[in-house]
Amino acid sequence: MLITIMKKVVTVLLLFLVALTPYILSELVSSNLFEPFSLTYGALFTILALVISAAIFVNSHGEKKLFGLCSLTLLTLLTLNMIFVSYDIVGFPLTFEYLKEIYESIFVASTIPLLIFGFQKLLKDSKFLKPSVLTFLSIPAAVILVGYLAITEMPCEIRESNQIGVVLCLVSVAVYSLLLGIYANHESSSYWISVLGYYVFFCFGFISLSKAQCLKEPISAYPALFYNLSIVSLTSGLYAIYKENLIILSLGELEEQKRRYEELYYHLKELKDVLGTINKMLRHDILNKLQIVLSYIELYQENRNSELLEKAKEAVKDCGIYIEKIRELEKIVTSEKSSLKVMVVREVVEDIVRKYEDKVKINVNGNCTALADEGLYSIVENLLSNAVKHSGSDIVSIALAEFDDECEIRVSDYGRGIPAEIKSKIFEEGIKYGPSSGSGLGLYIVKKLVERYNGRVWVEDNKPAGTVFVVRLKSPKVKENQMMKGPL
Repeated sequence: MLITIMKKVVTVLLLFLVALTPYILSELVSSNLFEPFSLTYGALFTILALVISAAIFVNSHGEKKLFGLCSLTLLTLLTLNMIFVSYDIVGFPLTFEYLKEIYESIFVASTIPLLIFGFQKLLKDSKFLKPSVLTFLSIPAAVILVGYLAITEMPCEIRESNQIGVVLCLVSVAVYSLLLGIYANHESSSYWISVLGYYVFFCFGFISLSKAQCLKEPISAYPALFYNLSIVSLTSGLYAIYKENLIILSLGELEEQKRRYEELYYHLKELKDVLGTINKMLRHDILNKLQIVLSYIELYQENRNSELLEKAKEAVKDCGIYIEKIRELEKIVTSEKSSLKVMVVREVVEDIVRKYEDKVKINVNGNCTALADEGLYSIVENLLSNAVKHSGSDIVSIALAEFDDECEIRVSDYGRGIPAEIKSKIFEEGIKYGPSSGSGLGLYIVKKLVERYNGRVWVEDNKPAGTVFVVRLKSPKVKENQMMKGPL
């Protein structure tokens, strides 16, 4: 950590020395050469930065490409400004005043491109603004204080173009200070420091230039020094991005990517579990059933007992049920959550009830709507089938009710109930109970589907006897409430 800090300190000192090169050379050779030295030096660094930003724009994508475009625009404007400054120094008599107005406007406009980039970046990552980040606003506060003290000492008002330039630079310093606070612990912090340094020095450059103009002095050492510091700072950041392939992070995108990876991990884990269950069903349960079928057929061939054929048929039907359960499990892990839609639960229940009306009496009351898909049919059928086949009850009640943001489905029977030791693990894969136990997959499938819909399922004792299975699913009102809260 200490070595990294020392490297950054040395880098900053070197940048200062590099920016002071024109001043040192003019002092060593001749003070009259300061302006051409400074202009040539600034032009070389501006062109170098222009080439690097063009390379970033051409070879990058996403936010990095946008940054390259904004930097390229800024440096193109600065290059034009350098050309007009050359005319200013030479002093063409016919166009001097006209050119002065143009290059001053260009100089001010050059602050805008990276300000736009920083502002849109800050809007994207605004949710990461924490109290600790706001402490970085002390940077623009210090710049404002120094700038205010310098301006109040001037004997005249600064030009309007310079006022606009100072304000734009101060806004940019505030924006990039906040971005530096957000990304302070990331590798890209050096990039934000370089851009922030560019705007801080550029702001002081505007102030010192205003002072020189107010005193009607020629280009002095301070404006040139601050300009060179700003352009060297920006060039160093551009070089790091291009040479070291520095990534311009987006915490919002990283958070979204993390969420997608977590969903993918959960989905793969679920897929692994389901494939393990399917593998077990194919290797163990269905093979056993087929072995039973084969045994019944062999016995039938020996004694021609028709009851054995009926038993073989029942075993084949059981195989069909198992295969249907496999299909349901496959559907759970292959369908997308984004395909959920508004479903009227009463309509689904009535479609399923018709299959069982000749077996038991079924009472259906109420209605509600839920966010689900065709798997809702499987939920209702598995719960109803469980109550009809395994409870020993001749009456089954289905009650539907809608709460603020949930749809409740209650499937009640009045039969033998579920033992306490079984109840806690009733939704696990392969759990069977009672004399008429089935595949042990029906309630497991119910649980998997309900979880997929971000709902809840549990079992209760019925009074005076029997069992109640309760399913709570999200209702369409959840989406409506989210849409209403979203813009706030």
